[in-house]
Amino acid sequence: MPPYVRKYLIDHALNASPKIIARFCANIPDAIADQDQGPDYFTLREVLAHLADWEPIWLERIQRLVQEDSPVLPNIDEGEMAELNNYATTPVEVSLEKFATGRAALTAYLASLPNDAFERSGIRPEVGTITVKDIATLVLAHDTYHIAQLAQYTATPESAN
Repeated sequence: MPPYVRKYLIDHALNASPKIIARFCANIPDAIADQDQGPDYFTLREVLAHLADWEPIWLERIQRLVQEDSPVLPNIDEGEMAELNNYATTPVEVSLEKFATGRAALTAYLASLPNDAFERSGIRPEVGTITVKDIATLVLAHDTYHIAQLAQYTATPESAN
């Protein structure tokens, strides 16, 4: 991975997500945080808990790819995880702090890796071969998906028109 791409990915993009998300969520009333978005979507409160819970998963997956030869990375049931970890009642501030702390650990680990480690790979059932670089990119795509949700949830009626 070219050094400038790596720097932008880790130092700028991945490190920016917690700050961007916290900005969206500043002073969010419970009525917005708990607004039902339909059966296939998390509430804003649940999105934040979900993001926070995934940080150690991303880190563990990347560490396994670096430390093991072709590990199989298990699928995770996000709905089950949401119920087990009680996303619906997790305070927004707790999730934001957990997310920021987890992301700092993830980006510190990625920054510590030699460039060739980004090509280390393993298997994800139902996905196929996946590399460290793929997961780092997926983390950013996952962030962006949820940032788009947060932008929609926090839009004022005036800005939605």
